[in-house]
Parts: sequence; C-alpha cells; structure tokens
Amino acid sequence: MSDDGDAPAADGSEAPTAGESATETDGGYATGRTVEREDRAPLTGTGLLREGLGRVRRNPSVLLAMVLAGLAVAVVDWVRLADPVPVAAFEGITAGRVTVHYGAMVSVPAGVSTPLSALVSLTRPWLAWIAALELFRAAALAAAGVYGFATLLDAEPTPAATARYGLVFGAFALLRALAPSVDVPVLVGIPFVALYFYVVVHLVALPALLVEGRSIPDAFARSWRLATGHGWALAGVVVVLGLATFLSASAPVGGPVLASLVAAIQVGTVAAFVRRAN
Repeated sequence: MSDDGDAPAADGSEAPTAGESATETDGGYATGRTVEREDRAPLTGTGLLREGLGRVRRNPSVLLAMVLAGLAVAVVDWVRLADPVPVAAFEGITAGRVTVHYGAMVSVPAGVSTPLSALVSLTRPWLAWIAALELFRAAALAAAGVYGFATLLDAEPTPAATARYGLVFGAFALLRALAPSVDVPVLVGIPFVALYFYVVVHLVALPALLVEGRSIPDAFARSWRLATGHGWALAGVVVVLGLATFLSASAPVGGPVLASLVAAIQVGTVAAFVRRAN
C-alpha cells in the first residue's frame, strides 16, 4: 500500500513536487537538476555567447555601465578633435581592412589616438592635458569592467582587487599603444596571428579572476588553466566579439558607444565561462 504524501528526501529536506520550480539561488538564478545538466554540457562558442547575452539582459545595469564608459570614450574623442594636438583616426572597415579587435581586458576602441611621434614636440602643459584625458578614458572603462564582472559574478571587489584590475588594464593599454604596426607578407604574419590568438584565448578569463580577488600572477595562471581544453570554443568567442567590436567601432558616428554594447556582451560571456569552467 502506497502513502498519499511525498516521501522526504534522504537528507531530511522536502523533495520538490512536480508543480514546484527550481530553487532560486546564486544571485537569483535557478539551480537544480536542469541547470546541472546544462552545466555538464560541453562548452561551445555559441553557447557561451548566448549565455553571456542572457546574463546581460537579466542585469541591464551592466549594459548601462559599459554604455556610459563608451560615452566617456566618445567625449574624449570629441575633445581631442577640437584641440591642436595631432591625432590619428581609428582605421575601420572603410579603410579597406578587417581586424579582430579583442582585448583580454574589456575595452572600447577610441575613435582617435595620439601618435607617439606627436608627443615628442609637445610642451609639458599639453602632455599633462593628453595624459589626463587618456587617464579619464582608461578609468571609465576599467570602472565599468569591474562593476560588470562584480555584478555578474556576485563578487565584492576589494580596493586592492580594483587596483590590480586597473594596473593590468593600464599595462595592456600601454602595450597596445607602444606596439608597432607593420605590414608583413601573409606567410610571415600567419605565425604571429596564431601566437596572438593562442595567448588571447588563454587570457579570456583574466579580468573576471582579477575582480574575484586573485593576485595578478594567480589570475594569469588560473586563466591559462581554465582555457585548457576549451581553446576552440574560446577562439570562436574571440573571433565573433572581435569582429563585432571592429565593425561597431568603424561606424562614422557613435562608434565607441556601439562598440560598448559588444563590450557588455564580452563581460557577460567571460562571466559565463568563468562560472561554467570553475
């Protein structure tokens, strides 16, 4: 003879009935058997992008933060176009080139930049002016990145973690500014492109791990380990988001703002990968 009531679970808790939904935990997201089955599914580039977009849709404040950072970049562009210091414009698709513009530290391409050759002849006041504008632009992007990852990962970044994020962000920005841009034959350039993708793919999780509070060496090492075995999925993410960033930044009006929308999806995708890979 069977009992009319549901039997309690082995651990003493009530088993969910057929009409009950999965328990809401982990920042308000459903957990349970369905989610566990999804977590065990193999990681794919399209799956990560879809999950990242969903996370941003559920947390619109992350999108707002990145758009505000994109506006800050656009404002600096407008100011730079008005001052007498020479600038170099972003070479978009109208220049007849296509680039995968993906940065390990989430960023938005600037519409204009100052060539290093132009800095040599500047007086100290103008050097200070350019430095202040670049610092403002970098601070806006770094702050938006920290906020986005902290929100999606349910993390509370300490001042030290925020400082480490800003330090790595600044180092990457400086490296990008100082890196020479040269035209080389295709066969010569292929190994460098392959090396670039290999390194970037293994650093996809870096910004999220920094926000979670890991030290800089530990974040680099952990990001490298998390990417192992998921190279093709992450390479797809890098290519899709990198091309989307480049095409958005190529817009003649509002390029940085459009690119900031892609940056928000990058934050969501990286957060999704870190949650799944961990």
